[in-house]
Amino acid sequence: MKKNEEAFTLIEIVLAIFLIGIIAGFIGGILFHEIDFYKLMVPRKEVKIENKLVFERLVKEFKDAYQGSYNSGNNVKFKVPYNVFKGYTTVRVYTSGGNLYFVTDNATPSLISNNVAFFNITSVRWQPNRDLVRIKLSTNAQDATITQETTVFLRNIR
Repeated sequence: MKKNEEAFTLIEIVLAIFLIGIIAGFIGGILFHEIDFYKLMVPRKEVKIENKLVFERLVKEFKDAYQGSYNSGNNVKFKVPYNVFKGYTTVRVYTSGGNLYFVTDNATPSLISNNVAFFNITSVRWQPNRDLVRIKLSTNAQDATITQETTVFLRNIR
């Protein structure tokens, strides 16, 4: 009988399968880690986008508030111009049960954000006739708190 020298031995085949298994395990571990990371980041990103939109709305509304027509804290009432003929309207922003609500005069409150951890508006005097207001909003998202803070000059002087 002739010996076939072109064939693989059993040891070579077992060694190749073993090396392929190690490489596949390494690559699979990296992929599963990235998938878990993605599952954590997508909800946080969505909450961050929502937090940014709510924050921009608060800043926009509060910029138009009349100076001296607001109170500080997490239950804030302030007056904004309605239109030239009707004068102004009262706006109230408050937290209740981890939700942030927005209501004008006698209208039904509308939910503008949920999972709110902290909301506060603080008055800071910058010049004798120019109000400066600090707005801070924190939202909970998957074991992380997303916080945004800014300072706003009020446009309307009474």
